[in-house]
Amino acid sequence: MPGTGKTTTISSLIQLLVGLGYKVLLTAYTHSAVDNMILKLPSDLDLVRLGAPGRVHPSVQSRTSQALTSKLTDPVTLRKFYEDKAVVATTCLASDIVCLNTKPLISVL
Repeated sequence: MPGTGKTTTISSLIQLLVGLGYKVLLTAYTHSAVDNMILKLPSDLDLVRLGAPGRVHPSVQSRTSQALTSKLTDPVTLRKFYEDKAVVATTCLASDIVCLNTKPLISVL
């Protein structure tokens, strides 16, 4: 059902949850669905996109873990980086990554 406002509703819900202090796991079955959702979110939202860079939309590349963590070298700093993110976005297949298993997240599908 295209055009019914699903993406806009999810975007508003994510922003509300982050505003209330929750951490959000944004997942979808495809890379394009994850990226379309990210493109609807404000660019200043504290978000990291997990996934193979070749599968991530060019407009989302700057928010990937590869781009954001390239200068982080020690495991403690890297772990803190992931723990402090308000939103972690990835495909469903990658949603069981170890760095996501440390804090409770509200999952938005």
